[in-house]
Amino acid sequence: MRILAKLKRKMNPEDREELENRRVPLLFHTELVDIIGLETEYPEVLKQIDFIEEFRESEKGIILFNETLLKVGIQYLHEVGLFGAGIYISVLDSGVFLQDKTLVINSMRQSCKDLGYRRNEQGYGLLNIHNLLEVLEE
Repeated sequence: MRILAKLKRKMNPEDREELENRRVPLLFHTELVDIIGLETEYPEVLKQIDFIEEFRESEKGIILFNETLLKVGIQYLHEVGLFGAGIYISVLDSGVFLQDKTLVINSMRQSCKDLGYRRNEQGYGLLNIHNLLEVLEE
């Protein structure tokens, strides 16, 4: 089965070697988010790996077409307190529907860093980032 695992820290070569020794193939890894893709028939083995914080079975996404694309996310972003304060150019890429809240937050943080937004006490040009994190953790 395919697994998404959240890491406690950045992966290093020893971590990759540990996965190989436990016969858990690494399918996906990026420096942008602290999440990796793995494949194993024995997920209980992952509980013994110290750099893995949590994991779950990967799910298939949903493809959205036409009018649905225009409605993705805007109302939800407003409900959690994101109104675009301090953002001059904003692009919402609706090519992938992310249900995993950790992936959504990590993606937003990295996008802000990549675009050069300065971090302030509220986050990266976002209104009430602390409220957003509380809502998404529910």
